[in-house]
Amino acid sequence: MKLCIWWATFVLAAVIAGCDYDEYEIELTPRGNRIERKLSAWHVSYRDKEETRTRLSDEKLAALDGLYEKRLTKPDQTVQTFIATFSSRMPKDVGGAGYYLRYESSLGYACVYSERFRGNDDLFSAVERVESAADKLTDILIGWFEAEMGKDRRFAHLKEFIDQQFRRDLKNTGLYPWTLSIAEKPNDELLVRLVHYFAEREYFPPEDIPALLRAIEPFRQHEEEGQGGPSYPAAMARLRRLVADRMGVPAGQPIPESLAFLADAPKAMESLSRYIRTTEEFQQAMAEWRKQVEATPDDKRDEKPAPPEPLNIPSEAAGNLTAFELRLWSREDTVRVRLATPVEPCVTNGEWDHESKRTQWRGDLEDPDKSNMRLPTLFYAAWAVPDEAAQKRHFGEVLVEGQKLLEHCLWHEGLSRQEARQWDAMIDTLRPKNMEVKLRAFRFPGRPPLPTTQPVDFILRAREATTRPATQPAEKD
Repeated sequence: MKLCIWWATFVLAAVIAGCDYDEYEIELTPRGNRIERKLSAWHVSYRDKEETRTRLSDEKLAALDGLYEKRLTKPDQTVQTFIATFSSRMPKDVGGAGYYLRYESSLGYACVYSERFRGNDDLFSAVERVESAADKLTDILIGWFEAEMGKDRRFAHLKEFIDQQFRRDLKNTGLYPWTLSIAEKPNDELLVRLVHYFAEREYFPPEDIPALLRAIEPFRQHEEEGQGGPSYPAAMARLRRLVADRMGVPAGQPIPESLAFLADAPKAMESLSRYIRTTEEFQQAMAEWRKQVEATPDDKRDEKPAPPEPLNIPSEAAGNLTAFELRLWSREDTVRVRLATPVEPCVTNGEWDHESKRTQWRGDLEDPDKSNMRLPTLFYAAWAVPDEAAQKRHFGEVLVEGQKLLEHCLWHEGLSRQEARQWDAMIDTLRPKNMEVKLRAFRFPGRPPLPTTQPVDFILRAREATTRPATQPAEKD
């Protein structure tokens, strides 16, 4: 019965998920070429508006045991903590992929941390999935209505609307939440945008929103309580009026008798189920089921598969269309990451705390057991630490730090071994009095001068900036 008004109220009926979720906290501490990772995790349940913390499931804890060297907590503790050191690859503990890379150079070192948590970054497949689901639901709807009311002369007008505008609107409904999730817009903005979208296309006037919410309230109530579906009289009445409008029936005229199959939800579901049984897809499912039954030994009759349910076909398509859940009342798994660094990152999407010298992130995570369209949660930071002693020896002061040192380290890492030795040998000969002459004269054997975007240029520019009189303006790039 859950499908009975889905396609008529999908814009207003937000998905109600459970109030249970997992929380993860990760402490990252670089140790040279490796990084220490300490993970703490627990489960949160809400009952009667009270929060209760419990241990993660045994299955999840066993998986973490397999990824970490040591568990720091006793088995009966609510918050379980694990610790280990890793090289360049992060463990798939929360779900995803992560990297820690360190680049050494003669002027200092740079590190890069990035980690993806869950989500789906296969953009093309996500779009294909929505389009395919929308096409399937639209084709089912056309076939169903034609079977019930195809003899009504006004059906041709309704069919044209469903096949064109409704098909397109259904695809946009699936893609809209996904695109807003990329832009990291709040869920309430998504709901407002969808209301605007359908109101502008005359599915309902905005003044009717309170009445529409009231009409679908039984749906939400029965979803939450797990009861069987009621008849939804108010919602079904509005649905019949919407269909009649698209048939060209004036607002003051009575609902056509050809829409009697939409009199209430049970009757509509019975009609839809009857139609789906005639489709080729359902007949193929039945044929496959009969083969499975015949292949099941008589002594295992209890293990015989159940026959396919007709309504599972549109329900599965609806699930693919609404792969992005609109979460207004539910909670999701969360992850918090704190990364210790000796200096403030020069590139990051986290927040730097000067006192603790840590970059911090927080992100919501999709359910790992669901196939979701949401882009992954992504955290990243890059920082560079100058070798002050070396730079003062070569330049008289620290000239290359922050973003420029990061660029230098990445450039240095891309050199061949021979080129790196040649560059480092030249750097080792630099002293404040001769550095400009030697830097300008440097060439890799058989190669032209380095481009102005390379280290020679920005080292000299940094030197010029420190020696320029205070009253002299800096030269613009």
